[in-house]
Amino acid sequence: DRTSDAIAYAIDQGADIINASWIAACGPDKPQVPMLLRCTADAVNEKLQRMTMIFDVLETMGLNRILFVAGGPNVNVDLDRGDVQALPGELARDYIITVSSVDISDNLAPTASFGPGTFDIAAPSYDVRTLNALGRTTDAMGNVLTPGLSYQTLADGTIDLLRSSGISFAIPQVAGAAALMISLCPALRGDPVLIKSRILAS
Repeated sequence: DRTSDAIAYAIDQGADIINASWIAACGPDKPQVPMLLRCTADAVNEKLQRMTMIFDVLETMGLNRILFVAGGPNVNVDLDRGDVQALPGELARDYIITVSSVDISDNLAPTASFGPGTFDIAAPSYDVRTLNALGRTTDAMGNVLTPGLSYQTLADGTIDLLRSSGISFAIPQVAGAAALMISLCPALRGDPVLIKSRILAS
């Protein structure tokens, strides 16, 4: 599929880091599972088996020499409970670093999934000020932008900066930190386990 093709392309091009700001999350129809993540037990198992198979194949191409930065869904749910499967972040691969979300005060973001057994680290991704694409009327979570609250405008009325939240703000910060480490110490290239351990120890 497109995802595996994109990862294969990154491997072929000699990428050191993959910023995987996408999540396939699914959980059985239970009260503790957020409605938007509910699916059948068969669907949960199918997603896990399919993602495992894809990563097994990609590892033969060299994926395990790349730091793969992933995250969890933008829903306040404990992934350690096992009710929701969030892939690829929950795959047991030592070259994957799984990121959660915190706010400006370093507290768990209201939009963050969590679980110390699932996540390795967290980065800011709540109420972030970011540039806005021209004409955009919703934020990354699909919320309608409110004048004076969600965004700032230029003199001509163009939306300039907006406030938004989501794991896709956190994952690139960790990927960027890893890139800076490699730029300062090229010997780290091709050793994602060491890069991950140094990030987590910092």
